[in-house]
Amino acid sequence: MVLSVTDPDLPPNGGSFQVLLDWGEHKDYFEVETHSGLIKTTKNLDRESTPELEILVAVQDSGNPVMSSQNSVKIVVLDKNDSPSTSRPLTVLVWVHSKSFPGGKIADVHPQDLDMMGEYQCQIMEGNTAMFRIPRNCDLHTTKFDNLGVYTLTVSGNDGKHRNVSSTIRVKFLNFDNATLQNSVSLRVWNFSADTFLAIHYDNFLRVLESIFKPSSHPVVYSIVNVEEHLEITLASKSSEDLYLSSHDVISVLNEKSPLLREVLEEKRSTLAIIPVRCHPAKTREPAGAFWR
Repeated sequence: MVLSVTDPDLPPNGGSFQVLLDWGEHKDYFEVETHSGLIKTTKNLDRESTPELEILVAVQDSGNPVMSSQNSVKIVVLDKNDSPSTSRPLTVLVWVHSKSFPGGKIADVHPQDLDMMGEYQCQIMEGNTAMFRIPRNCDLHTTKFDNLGVYTLTVSGNDGKHRNVSSTIRVKFLNFDNATLQNSVSLRVWNFSADTFLAIHYDNFLRVLESIFKPSSHPVVYSIVNVEEHLEITLASKSSEDLYLSSHDVISVLNEKSPLLREVLEEKRSTLAIIPVRCHPAKTREPAGAFWR
């Protein structure tokens, strides 16, 4: 990388210029040619360990007196497929309306990888291949069926460059119905993504919900999606008699215990809202969606 220097002064108070590496957290990674402004690396850069680097460069002109300025330079390390994949144990939860699933993609089951790029290819090695398939890349599909349950697959995959690795994929189909919809509420969390929530907060969030509603009922979280600028978590609460609490009662409980929810979400910059779900009973047998962790 060559730095470009400009100076509004006329000669002899402008160029030539001297470029000096002044300071910065990653100063030891670079050196600079004083007169050309060419910045060169002194060490190998690895995006997985250091995705961004920053240095401070000083520039001096040839005037009298000498004038100088400092500028911060940020270097972004681009990805390269240089890290081998590793096994990615996965649980996929698929919520199905009225026990009938129409079929289609339910998850991307590519292996764990530090790289952001790769031509991932997967195949099912063990499991119900009459029901599950991977038609392209690592997209796991299932056929139309009416039998809910838990299924276990062994999937082999690679990033297009390194060796295959095997992962155990557990797929769990769960049912919801019109009664679930009519008694549901949504938690809207701003400045949060579904990926972050599932990776970091999901397990603790469920534990807190269970503690909030027990012993009279247990929560049913059947949809976690990004909607425009917020995360929307849709849930209901079901009693041991197989009856749902009304959405009004669920909102009352959640509002009373909202400090616990904010704590588990580590919500410092986020805004949390609890609202009823306004919907009509479902007329079609569509799945609410799938999420995996």
